[in-house]
Amino acid sequence: NTTPALYIRHFGPVTTRDIVVVAGCLVYEWKSLAAFPLLFRNLGRTWAKRRVIMSKRRADDRYIASWFRDQPVSFPASLPDTPEAPGEKTAGD
Repeated sequence: NTTPALYIRHFGPVTTRDIVVVAGCLVYEWKSLAAFPLLFRNLGRTWAKRRVIMSKRRADDRYIASWFRDQPVSFPASLPDTPEAPGEKTAGD
């Protein structure tokens, strides 16, 4: 969900996290290293899928950026856009 502008804005923390993940693979989880050649072989296909996914995204940069904070963040779950189930009470009941 990260756009290039948002990645640049949070370059330090995001890149640090990514380096820690790769370092963890190098030091502790060697079996995961087998995925790296697969990643590079499929990079073109992966970018094509990303373009499709990003064309359908519903969250804007401002919303995604709200998750990049030094403090824990929590938002209430949104209600589904479906009619209420039979027998459920509404706010006006």
